[in-house]
Amino acid sequence: MEPAVELGVRPERINTISCWQAAARVGARTYGEGAAACAVVLREPARVAARGELEVPIART
Repeated sequence: MEPAVELGVRPERINTISCWQAAARVGARTYGEGAAACAVVLREPARVAARGELEVPIART
């Protein structure tokens, strides 16, 4: 997260489901961390990623 902030990404535009300590350091969000920690929630996205079909749209650069 620190590299993103150093590159000019505003912390309020950053969200994480796993790096809570880093988020606290830079002021980023941690929405969704409770649900995403569950393997059942991650099962389908993991399958899509394994098939090479995961798309992550970038809203703005």
